[in-house]
Amino acid sequence: MLHDRSSGCDHRPVSLSLVHRSVEGLFDLLTVLVHPGVSKDVEVLVLSHENRHSAVNAVAGH
Repeated sequence: MLHDRSSGCDHRPVSLSLVHRSVEGLFDLLTVLVHPGVSKDVEVLVLSHENRHSAVNAVAGH
């Protein structure tokens, strides 16, 4: 599917990560549109998730 034959590199994990982030962003946007009063709560939740995700990646060496 997304296989670079010249270097033997498989790009599937990157593609799945991009899809995951896109879907996550879409759900965040829908939440804000449906409940505009909770936008600050959503922002805090998203930032918390991103910080946790960054910390896990830093520990894992990604």
